[in-house]
Amino acid sequence: KNQFELVAKDYTPNWLSSLEMIDDDNFLMSDCFMNVISLKKDSGQSNEEERKTLLNYGAMHLGEQINVFRHGSLGMQEQSNDLLSNHIQGSILAGTVSGSIILFTTLSNVLYKILNELQNRISNFLITAGK
Repeated sequence: KNQFELVAKDYTPNWLSSLEMIDDDNFLMSDCFMNVISLKKDSGQSNEEERKTLLNYGAMHLGEQINVFRHGSLGMQEQSNDLLSNHIQGSILAGTVSGSIILFTTLSNVLYKILNELQNRISNFLITAGK
């Protein structure tokens, strides 16, 4: 149709710098204050207005402003690794104003728990700048 269609709306006053649609119900956005915010549309609601309202699902402060999101990967072609493909799904690359490239991906609960435990154990032995 070559027309824009209102799919969902975020009512919070954010100064948007970039936006990427993860799937039909999930969005990733960044604002001018160096924050990355994930938004979720609740398609299960009965009211049409509530179905089109985006809810803040998560946020983090990066310290760098993202100016572009793109679906993709850093390699020429994705390797077929059965172990990783079962625990990692999709990837979105982000480019920052200072030239950094950031990879956002979805981890399975099992892999998240393993990596989080590894992080916690390493932090017991390393003294970081922020302690």
